[in-house]
Formats: sequence, structure tokens, C-alpha cells
Amino acid sequence: MELRAHRHSTVGFSLPLPAPWEAAENLHGTALIAVEPPRPPYFRANLNVTVEEAPAGAELDDWVRRSLGQLDRVTDRLYLIDRQPTEVDGLPAIRSLSHHVDPEHGGLALEQWTLLAGPYAYVVSASTTAAEYDERHELMSRVAEGFVAPREPEP
Repeated sequence: MELRAHRHSTVGFSLPLPAPWEAAENLHGTALIAVEPPRPPYFRANLNVTVEEAPAGAELDDWVRRSLGQLDRVTDRLYLIDRQPTEVDGLPAIRSLSHHVDPEHGGLALEQWTLLAGPYAYVVSASTTAAEYDERHELMSRVAEGFVAPREPEP
């Protein structure tokens, strides 16, 4: 699938998005939400980026534990399948893969890449049905691995 570059208008991060997907910024506390075109009655695969100020000295492992803890409180039957260190934009990151149940669409796969860059924590999340995860994993990884955090100007 063809990807197009997207640069967030206020935060300044960038990442490639699937060309036919709709994107919206700054909705419901989420910096970016991108969704595939509708396929009624099926779940619309989506990507989102959250950005939060990270306290000085924040540790990546602690941030991921905090994030997964929040997910566990707001999803039904969250199950952590995998958690691995990786790199995004040349920075240490953690990729986690989880499964949870949506009452309308059944099992969903949630893959997340979490990184700390400057004073911010970024979480790039990709959701699809569990049944479609295998065919979408490569696309979702290309998007997340293409994430570029804004850089502080050099003095």
C-alpha cells in the first residue's frame, strides 16, 4: 500500500500514513488518529499517536508499564502477548503486542511502539481485528518505524 508523509501541525512529529486513510489531529486527547476507509460492518483498522509530557528522569520501561496499566483499565480482557525492545527514529523504544475484546467486533490486536524523546513520551498505536493482524502487521510496522520525533534546535 502506498504511504504518504504526514507531519503533525502543532507537535511536529512525522510518520508515513496509508494514502487512502483519513487522518485527524488533536481529537479526544489524541495527537493523531488515522483510520482506513469504511468497510461496513467490519472494524476500521486505525493508527494513533499520543503525546504526553514525561517528567524529568522518566524511564521507558516505567512508561510502558504505566501505559499498559491504563489500557488494562479501559479495555475488556487485555492480554499482553509480546513486549520487545526496539528502536524508532534511532531512539530506544519498546514494542508491545496485546489482544483485547471489543463487544461489537470481537478480538482486536493492538500493537504499540513507545519512546521517550526530549521532554515527551510518544506512543504509536495500531489496532486491527485479530483475524486480520497477520496481513496488516507489516503495514503497521512500516508506519510506526517511520515515526520521526521533533528535534530540539541545536544551540
